[in-house]
Amino acid sequence: MSTLSLSLVVSLLVMPVASDMPTVEEMSLIQAINKQRKRVGKRPLLPNPALCKLARQEVEIALTDREKAKGRDQRLKDSGLVDHGKSVLVFAGDNRKGLIRQLKRHKLFIQRVRQDFDSVAAGVFKVPSDPPFLQAMVIFVKPAPVDPCGGRTGLVQSQVDPVQQ
Repeated sequence: MSTLSLSLVVSLLVMPVASDMPTVEEMSLIQAINKQRKRVGKRPLLPNPALCKLARQEVEIALTDREKAKGRDQRLKDSGLVDHGKSVLVFAGDNRKGLIRQLKRHKLFIQRVRQDFDSVAAGVFKVPSDPPFLQAMVIFVKPAPVDPCGGRTGLVQSQVDPVQQ
């Protein structure tokens, strides 16, 4: 097997399943967030496909099972995808442009755009009502805290020994 075909096989094995990838509506929200971040001098946030899938599921749960929806924060924590904190925005719109319009109007959006986050996820659920609409959840994930000592005490071994004794 050639190196090229081997690398192709490996990339197919580690590639996320199509349903795990953000939808067009979800990517539109993430692009709108990054466009606004660019305006205020912040770096763009990378989308987290696994968290987008989870956000999509959580939006559906919020609309279909109010009792189960109460456990959202615990499910997000248990996922291991938001270890260092998060900020969640929930809103609705009649179509993709409507979602972006509602996102920009969200009272916490402007604050979140200016803050330091590591990644972002958007989940969109198509609500089959009359008329149909889209319910969305955006999750901003905080970065891991920085250890100023890099895991070290800042002391050399000769200083540590007397302290330990």
